Amino acid sequence: FSDTGYFQRRPFLAYAEEAATRGSQVVVDNRQDGINQTQPHEGQSILSLSPNADWLAYISPETPGETEFIGPLRLMNSATGEIRLLSRNPVATFFWSPDGRYLAALLPILPVGGDINAAISHKATTAKTTIQGSLPQLDLVLFEAASGEGRRLLTFTPTLTFLSQLMPFFDQYALSHRIWSPNNDALVLPMLEDGRSYIYIVPIHGGDKRFLAEGSMAAWSQQ
Repeated sequence: FSDTGYFQRRPFLAYAEEAATRGSQVVVDNRQDGINQTQPHEGQSILSLSPNADWLAYISPETPGETEFIGPLRLMNSATGEIRLLSRNPVATFFWSPDGRYLAALLPILPVGGDINAAISHKATTAKTTIQGSLPQLDLVLFEAASGEGRRLLTFTPTLTFLSQLMPFFDQYALSHRIWSPNNDALVLPMLEDGRSYIYIVPIHGGDKRFLAEGSMAAWSQQ
């Protein structure tokens, strides 16, 4: 697994493990009452607890033995173990809003007819965010944890720095390089346009993206 999330204000520890008899699984360990919630998964997983520790979000491939950190996005309820599939399409990166209400996910461009919400049946094609001559385009999709509903905010080309330095390690950067505004209403993202790198503010409740500055990486102060 890539990283472990532990939140002092609530007694949950989330991790992935390879169990000899049960195979690969993600675990939410309640260290106060000793009750564990577990869920098997294929390949390797990457995970993150919501800031309020109510949900564990994780992605893992659908093919056994797959080593790519990309796959469908799921939520596990920390208290009950309930599993909710948010996206059948492969997700490369996701970020919790500070209040734990939303997940901002980056998906390689969906195939024609591809769905955002998992409720619509669709067999996702394999997609990898590797650089093959040009940088890939990504869909920015906003999911609401409580309802599971998702909607596309925009499609963009990330900067090389963001793609190669932050995205592969997004869970480890989640607390130090935050793309969410402190009041949960916007994201800051670096985008490549016409060969130049720009920083944009993307509101989540409607409206166009707003130019902020030239640059290849950005993070929001939490003060």
